[in-house]
Parts: sequence; structure tokens; C-alpha cells
Amino acid sequence: MNRTILFALVSVMFLSLLAGCPRTDSNAGASNGSTSTSSTNASNNGNGGAQENPCAGQENPCAAEENPCTAGENPCGENPCGENPCGENPCAVDNAATDNPCGENPCGETEPEDKVTTVVLETTDGDIVLEVHSAWSPLGSEHFLELVKAGFYDGAPWFRVLDGFVAQCGVAADPEMNTKWSNKTIQDEPVVVGNKRGFVAFGKSQMPNSRSTHIFINFTDNSSALNPQGFACFAQVVEGMEIADGLFKCEFRDQGALQNVGGLDAFKARFPDADFIKRAYIRE
Repeated sequence: MNRTILFALVSVMFLSLLAGCPRTDSNAGASNGSTSTSSTNASNNGNGGAQENPCAGQENPCAAEENPCTAGENPCGENPCGENPCGENPCAVDNAATDNPCGENPCGETEPEDKVTTVVLETTDGDIVLEVHSAWSPLGSEHFLELVKAGFYDGAPWFRVLDGFVAQCGVAADPEMNTKWSNKTIQDEPVVVGNKRGFVAFGKSQMPNSRSTHIFINFTDNSSALNPQGFACFAQVVEGMEIADGLFKCEFRDQGALQNVGGLDAFKARFPDADFIKRAYIRE
């Protein structure tokens, strides 16, 4: 065979082998033969199916300076730092205000509601009007209103009226009423409102949880003396403080005898000018 023809055949065979080799350049696909250009087109065309949440995985979804979900640019819908009803606040940990990066927690503790009830004490010298506040002393205010509704203070004497200190009552005119209520004591409470002039608290002994029926009106600011002892005020005189100031000054020390049969007669004999509560009632 001619040497020139042989060389030409070998060249043709070598070029044929090169044409059948797989591509290895940077445009080759990973495994399915698609090119990098087609992959780029697929990622840019992102509206075809479910999308990964661009708000997920953020350390603080509620910080305005870092929040990808702020109003106006929020691809996730409503801002999670907006209004959140109690129980649905995504910005609190167990709805604890201290851990809430959104600021004040709408589900945090609130001040107790203060229900105000007006009670009128019709005395032998004129009317003394009290405003009873449930928030000041929840147990004390409730107990006092129960006593008023039961008629406990009707006919009760102001048996301890000390000028510059207090006017005290709390022994019923009916001995059976004293027997019924004297052992119905209530637990102590923290002093929320102090013993300033015109404020009303329950009397108590040195024993804990001993408040029962005795109440007193402060003539002056006795806060420094009585607050540390736990006398929690539950009401305030809003009308008739001048009536309270004018109550007959006396002190009947034998309160045990006063609450029994014959005790009221003994009190009247000793203090014929003493004042009484003729009637106590809730003003509607």
C-alpha cells in the first residue's frame, strides 16, 4: 500500500475517535447532562412550586433592624411583631414579658380590677359615707360588705373613739350576731393603701389572720405606726369626715363583756352620750 494512502487512513480513524469522547468542560451537567445555563434558568424561575420560607431560621424575627418580614417588604405576610392576641404571641416565650423581644407583652400581668362600692353609715350624729375598694384589700372589702349586708353594724356603738387616733366600732348590738360572726376571721393581706386620715381598716389582735368584725377610721395619718403591723385599709371616708371627727370620745375596754348579753346596757350607762351606727347599707 502506498505510504501516503496509509497515513491518510490513520488520520481519519484518529479524528473519528476524538468525536465520540464525552465532554469534560465546565459546562457539563452533574449527572443528567443538563448544562449550567439550564440550571441557572431553573433557579431563577422560582414561582412554579412551594418556596422555602425566607423568614425561617432567623434568630430574632421581631427586631426591626434585622427582620426580613417587616411591613412593606414582607414576603411572609403579616409582620409577626404586630398585634398578637393572648395565647398567639410568637414573640414571647411562654408569654413572659421579660423574654419578649417585641416589647411590652399584651398578655402580661395586669393590675386587678378595682370595684368600688359605696356604703353609708347612718350614725346618731349624721351620715358617714365610705367608698370600699376591692383592689386595696380583696378579702377585707368582701368581708366588710358581707357584714353590712347581714346587718351586723346596725345599732353598733362607737365604743373606742380616741382623739387624734381612731374611731372604732365592730361589736353588734345583738349578742347572737356577735357569736355568729366573731370567729369568722379572714387572712392577713399586704398593706396596699396606708392608714392615712379618713382611711378605714379592720382591727386585729397580735395573732395572724385575726381580722373579724372590728373596723376603725383613722383621724390622722397613722401610717408609720399601723402599716408595719399589717393593718390593710379597704375603704375611705368620702363624705362626713366632720361627723367622724365629732363622734363622742370614749373608750370601753372590756370588749368581751360588751359583746355579751347586758354588755350594751353597761356601755350606755357608763357613756350615755356615746354615738351609735343606727344603720349601715350599700348605696345603689
